[in-house]
Amino acid sequence: MKKQGALLAALAKLADERNIDEVNLVLHVIKQTRFCRGFSRDVQNLLANAARLFSFEHEQILFQQGDTGDMFYIILSGQVVVYQGRRDKKGMPSKSQILATLYSGASFGELALLSESDRRTASCISQEHSLLVGIPKGETVYAIHTCKNADVMREFLNTVPVLKMLNTKELEYVAKKFIAKSFLSTHSVLKSGEKSKGLYIVVDGNCEVVETRKGKSHVLKSIWRKDHFGGHCMNSQIVDPENGLKNITAGTIVCKSNVSILFLPIQDLYECTPFRFREFIRTSQQKQN
Repeated sequence: MKKQGALLAALAKLADERNIDEVNLVLHVIKQTRFCRGFSRDVQNLLANAARLFSFEHEQILFQQGDTGDMFYIILSGQVVVYQGRRDKKGMPSKSQILATLYSGASFGELALLSESDRRTASCISQEHSLLVGIPKGETVYAIHTCKNADVMREFLNTVPVLKMLNTKELEYVAKKFIAKSFLSTHSVLKSGEKSKGLYIVVDGNCEVVETRKGKSHVLKSIWRKDHFGGHCMNSQIVDPENGLKNITAGTIVCKSNVSILFLPIQDLYECTPFRFREFIRTSQQKQN
């Protein structure tokens, strides 16, 4: 009973207001459902953050057949009847119309969230006062797609030469810290003399390192997919998260096409990667210069 009260209190709060114990209470409920059990921990965490508390009175309609499906539900207490067709004069479905009676711990409503048709295939009514956890469709789809994209990112990072020396656990941790950036053709990613603020890895497109001497531009190097740059930020031991490290770019990094880049900020580079990796970045950059 005490645990139930703590769970209800947690669900009544916004996600960023919950402490670690409250987060785990909500997460435990999410993980118990058949719908959520097969998802990765990242998806489950996002769904738990989106979870809200709903209260329905006796014989209150949750949704009707044909309605747009916008919520997935988990029953905390009470009973919910799933039925098809119209209700009788008393407002309740007949026995022949009832598809199922759901109790505490059951979940429902997921079909309309993930099928091509977002219409409810049945109606639901509360049999008694019921408390339910609801997760909106938008957050559900976002969680699944976001983490699917995260998996794609991890697969790509696994193929990047400079990251090969990281083990699986290290790479998974670092992958969460990368920020996706896009640059248009002819735009500069880093300018000559500019302080680098982290490590850059090209996902798509290509760049050139260009140096201007006596009014003429000279291409020093081409940078292609899976190549990295910005490693000269490791050549100083003074970390300045606001302005980058005390080192500068030798030439301007110019996009020769539209370019997609993954960027790892300096602070995360120092806090989330092992010393051997940082040393490798620093020494390999010195050899390139």
